Amino acid sequence: MGKEHYFEESNKAFETAKLTSYWLYLAGIPEAVEYGRLIDLENAIDPEVIPHSKDMCFLNPIIHEIRYGSINHYIRESGCKNILDIACGYSPRGLHFAKDGYHYVGADLPVVAKELAPTAKRTGLTGYEYAGVDATNYESLKEAADKLAGPICIVVEGLGMYLSSQDATAVRRNIARIMSEHEGSVYITTDPGNGYLFFDVITA
Repeated sequence: MGKEHYFEESNKAFETAKLTSYWLYLAGIPEAVEYGRLIDLENAIDPEVIPHSKDMCFLNPIIHEIRYGSINHYIRESGCKNILDIACGYSPRGLHFAKDGYHYVGADLPVVAKELAPTAKRTGLTGYEYAGVDATNYESLKEAADKLAGPICIVVEGLGMYLSSQDATAVRRNIARIMSEHEGSVYITTDPGNGYLFFDVITA
């Protein structure tokens, strides 16, 4: 068994990221449907996981549709045309914003970024890419942020539940440092308190 395959099979965050995109796909969000077809989402999901997850309220399509739409609303309200989506997973957000001329960098674990990079190219859109990062490591996150010039809208959606308190502190510290280096940046997250409908919008 290859190293990357083993990681995918053993890491629940990896599968959850696909499920999140799957619920948006089921909700009929246009870019989610288009994106789901691009990555063959239906065949990428373990069929044994789907029936069980339907009983879990935090994976309800309506909840994800509201959260996804609300974050996108705040991104547009921020006025930033650069988006750094940390722990982006299989979100169709990049496709959604690249079509409107935004520059989007989806940052996630290298194994995820490697799988999704060809998808961005297949869309034919400019300003749309993925970067493999360790968000707890400043230099790693900075490398992804430096792909964007000027103010950045930094988005963190659902990462906190997978981090220890020490790692969560490191991620917040790294984000604050990057925001200080990109004047006018905005930080949008659903993570405080692990509340899926709790939003925090912070400006530099």
